Amino acid sequence: MEDNLLLNKTLLAAKLERLHPGTTPRWGSMTAQHMIEHLSDVVAFSNGRIQAELAIPFEKAERAKMRMLAPEWEMPKDFKAAFMPAESLPELKFSSLHEAIQALFSEMAEFYSFFARNPDATPLHPYFSNLDQGEWLTAHHKHFKHHFEQFGLLDDTQ
Repeated sequence: MEDNLLLNKTLLAAKLERLHPGTTPRWGSMTAQHMIEHLSDVVAFSNGRIQAELAIPFEKAERAKMRMLAPEWEMPKDFKAAFMPAESLPELKFSSLHEAIQALFSEMAEFYSFFARNPDATPLHPYFSNLDQGEWLTAHHKHFKHHFEQFGLLDDTQ
């Protein structure tokens, strides 16, 4: 079984060392920093720092959640989340990729702290409805893996 990227900080840091401001995505329009800031925002949904709103009807979100939790499900390359801007990339929040990566690690630390304080919490994901800690770990791993593949960070040859 592959390592969950959120449970192995050493593996995550090693993968992120491959990322540079000029790294070209294999698909999509995000820059490396946009991708990191996007991951950070979604982690902030899971640690209670950003309150999400459901972007699709609840019944559809519950079905999407069940599909996402299936071990064989992977996020498709052309996946367009309903809560993302349709036309353009958001303005960057941080002055550098390095600063954005540090913020991502801070959000992840808050994720573990949040669930240590609130073990029964089920923060809302805008597309998959309410998730408990284990479900969030699965969602984050699949989401990180999707974007790491987008930027070639999972290639063993680099």
